[in-house]
Parts: sequence; C-alpha cells; structure tokens
Amino acid sequence: MALTNSFLVFSNLDLEKNVSTLYKYNLDKKELTPIFDKTGIYFKEAGILNDEEILLQSWGDSNKTGVSLIDLVSGIEKILDIKENDDLLEAYANVDGYTLITASGNRNGKYLLNAIYNYYKFQYGEPFSAANDFAGRISWNESARLEGLIEIYKKTGNKEVEATIVAAVENILSVRNEYLGINTVDAPKFLWSTKKYSLDQRTPRSDLVDNGQILYSLLKAANYNIVSDETKDKIVHIAEQAYDYFNEQYDGKGHYTWRKGSCFYLDGIELPWNQQNDYALSLIELYKLTSNDKYYKRIKDLMSSFKEEWIINQDNTIMWHYWPMVFYEGWDEKDNKSINTPKREEQIDKVLEDTVHAAINAKFIMEYHNTFDDGLITSSDLDGVKKAMDYFCSKDGFNANISGLGKEGSKSYLSLPGVWWVEYENQYLADLYSNLGHFAYPDFDYSILYRYAYLYDENEEISLTITKDVYSLNGTLRSSSSEQIYSIDAVFDYVEEIIRRE
Repeated sequence: MALTNSFLVFSNLDLEKNVSTLYKYNLDKKELTPIFDKTGIYFKEAGILNDEEILLQSWGDSNKTGVSLIDLVSGIEKILDIKENDDLLEAYANVDGYTLITASGNRNGKYLLNAIYNYYKFQYGEPFSAANDFAGRISWNESARLEGLIEIYKKTGNKEVEATIVAAVENILSVRNEYLGINTVDAPKFLWSTKKYSLDQRTPRSDLVDNGQILYSLLKAANYNIVSDETKDKIVHIAEQAYDYFNEQYDGKGHYTWRKGSCFYLDGIELPWNQQNDYALSLIELYKLTSNDKYYKRIKDLMSSFKEEWIINQDNTIMWHYWPMVFYEGWDEKDNKSINTPKREEQIDKVLEDTVHAAINAKFIMEYHNTFDDGLITSSDLDGVKKAMDYFCSKDGFNANISGLGKEGSKSYLSLPGVWWVEYENQYLADLYSNLGHFAYPDFDYSILYRYAYLYDENEEISLTITKDVYSLNGTLRSSSSEQIYSIDAVFDYVEEIIRRE
C-alpha cells in the first residue's frame, strides 16, 4: 500500500452511511483504492511522513480537530493526544517526524486567530472573484468571502485586508454578463449569470437569489466606504437596474416568481422564502445608500408575506417552511402556472426548512428589525427565532432542519448551520468556532470566515498561547516552544509567518 507514484483522495462525506473514506489513486494503473475510512468525521488534511505512513487531520462529532497517524500497510490508526483545553491550529509532516501547533487562551483571541488563519490559508488571492459565475462560485462563495473580509476589516482596520476587498469588488464587477458577451431576457448585460440552475445547465440565467447574494456583499462594501466613490456609484446603479429588472417578475403580493417560459424547471412559480429574502437583504443595503422609500416598501411587503406564513409554536418559537404555502398546495394543467412543470401534486412538509437556507431568512428578520422601526418585526420575534435554535442546536450537535426533525431527529456536528445563525448568540454554536472548523458544504465553504470574524469582539482583549511540539517518527517529543500573542497585529504577523513557511 505504498504511496509511490500515487496521491491521496478524500471522500467527504457519505451522508447515507455517515462515513468518510481516504483513497489512494495510482497514476500508472489509474486505479482508486480505499485505504482508510472512519464514521462520523470529516477528513481535513493529510501529510505524508514516508511511503507508508500519513498524518491525518479530521473533524467530527467531538467538536474538535483530531490528528492521527495512519499506517497504510497495517491499517492501524494511532490517535495523537492534544491537551483538553487546546485547539489544534495545524499539523504537518517532516521527513523525520511531525509537528503539532496548538492554541490555548481566551476564546476571543481564538476567534480572531481562526478568522485570519482561515483567510491566509484557504482564501488568499483572487482565484474566483475574476472568474464567471456559471457554477455559482461568485454568488455562493466569493460573496460570502467578501462579507467575511469586510467584517475583519471593520474590526481590525488591516490595510492589506482593505486592499483585498477593493480588488475583489473590482474583479466581481468585471465579470458581469456584458463582459462575457451575454445579454438575453433571462441574463441582462448589467447582471451576473449562472448556468447550473438552467434545464440544460448551459443557458445563462441571472436569477434573483444569485444576484441578490452578490449585490448584498458589494453594497455592504459601499456602505462601509471601503471602495471609491466612483465604484460606489457603479454598484448603486447596478442594484437600481436589478430592482427594475426583477420587478417584472414581482406579483404585487409579496412574492417574486421565475419568468414563465424561461429555461428553468419551475418557470412561473413563486420563489422559496430564502431566495426572496436573500434579495431583500441587498435591498436593505440599497435603501441605506439611497433612502429611497420604494425599496423600503418592497422590503416591507416581502417581510409581511413571509411573516404571514410563520409557524408559531405554543412556546412562541418561530419556524417556517422552505417554500410559500402555495407551492405545497400544488397545481394542475388547468391552472396554467408553469410550462416546464405544468402539474405538481400537493405536498405535506413536516421537517420545515434546512438550517443552511434558513439562515438567510433569520438574517433578513434580524436586519429588518435593526434597520426599520416600524413595528413589523419586534424583539419578541427575534426571541422566537432564537428559541428555534433550541430545536436544532444542542450539546450533541445540530440537526439539518430548523424543526429538529430532519434525518429522523439525529444530530451531528457535521450538520453545520448556515452562516448567519451565528448572530443569534447560541452558545453551542459559539463553542464550535473556538476551534478551526471543517468544509462539509463545498457550496458555502467561504462563509466560515464571516462566522469567526463576527464572533470576534474588538473591544475585548486577546490572550493566546501558541505551542509548537515537534515529534520524532516514533512519537517521542523532541522539542516544545511557546509564543504569547496579545494584539491584533501580532495575530496577523504570526499567521503570515506560518503561511509563508508552507
């Protein structure tokens, strides 16, 4: 089972069996061979010690990053001990052993350390912001990355982060449809388009949710005065054009629809709550920049239609379905609602919305309350949404649906809730981010940066001890050293140093 002329492949995660598998791919034979698997964990990284041993990092239901030595010949796993109050920052292999770097200290320092480490190690440079959005990488990855960078800059004032934000914004603006030679009824030149949601997966579509996601992060950069006045004006103009464009598919009753006859399987049908509310978040930012009441009225109408369908339990917990109820009621050919899906049977939804998409709705509720003092969303409503987290968050991990009934009620730390739930101050969720997390949701992998950055409080002290332990191949501790960190600049300097080493 030697690694000569081979490389390692992770399979993360077989959700049916709850198993992650490590494979060896032989370049000569073009064969994929399973060499190690584990239940209830997510493989993060592997380092090769020699031709028969690897150092494997994993993350799972212990809510901690674990490290183990895997003997590829015998299949034996040796779990390496990490002190109970320490969090693993990284582990890497040497020719004659391995090194573990752990962080201890106050939680606030760990939040900042994890945010900056995540940025430098996984999100440095601009590999995606200057590419098209055909696969949704800008709308679901780069926009979330940008929001995380804005949160870091807001709290640290770091000039390099500021420059990164400016570069990302300019890149995103440069890959709109007009620069890709696209200008159709479903993909106008001033917006961005994806292909992954069209029926043939080839036709560009400028859907409400993707453009809402992109515009939200761009408008936030404008609202924080990070970009130039010229760029700010450009962003506002694009957002105003988007409003007029999508207004053609607004039903006047608090719902957007997909254009009937478009290359989408649910053409003519009302959008899910999270897609409408995602766009509403961008309208809130646009309203802050323009003070135009027509945006406030649309935002209020969207919130009113959403709130009308809330499920309020006896304990005042607030939940909701993924779709508006009209979707679950179904339709027939005689209703003439959709060309591509002319008929759909009635459906009963018991598990409610998944916690990833529900985070968008939760964010909209909070932002509406924080922006508009019109009595539509009250502090009691926020409490009701926060109480919903008791159903899907606990010491045993997280359920996949806000009802807590998804996957037959089972919970796991691998069922990571969507990004904005972190703002609802759930202790179990906050505990999660004192440790470097995982990337179980590839479509949302960049959003973890915002979670770390949001939890960091710039008004609280930073107190960290970084320990570096160097071991020989047989596990003997060869040396140990520690470094104290007490400032924002010191965190940046330390992370830059270890990333340069790699």
